[in-house]
Amino acid sequence: MNTWIPVNRGTFEDGKIERFHGVEIKVFISPYDIPEAIGAGYDDKIDRFVIKFRYLSEEPTYEQKQDDVISLKLGKRSSRICEVIIDMKKVNASEVKLCLVEAVTNAINQFEKRNPNAGPLERFEVSKNLINENRSQIFSTYPGLNTECP
Repeated sequence: MNTWIPVNRGTFEDGKIERFHGVEIKVFISPYDIPEAIGAGYDDKIDRFVIKFRYLSEEPTYEQKQDDVISLKLGKRSSRICEVIIDMKKVNASEVKLCLVEAVTNAINQFEKRNPNAGPLERFEVSKNLINENRSQIFSTYPGLNTECP
């Protein structure tokens, strides 16, 4: 990765109140599901733009194609999003300018819908929020991209 952007993990550690059978419980996301850093850059080896998440622990991954443009690399045990892989040739070939942040968010949403047992939804919300909050830094390594949606 060209640069790693440190994540303020404290913003995700507040927890949220949920109700179970009439009882309020404060639920927290596991610190292992909150990335320490997010990085991005063009990977010449695979000829793709890659957004990577660095976590407290590493694990083997597998790749799951979400559509013609975006694939996700997921943790085999945790289903954490470890990488978002974007085929820039297909983005640039598109007649309609693709809003990448929206496209990545949609790909993660589709993964959630197709894999309801993949783990806590908060884990995926963290990934989407980090990409959205850091989109200018993430996509600055690839000039000319449309990261803002109309």
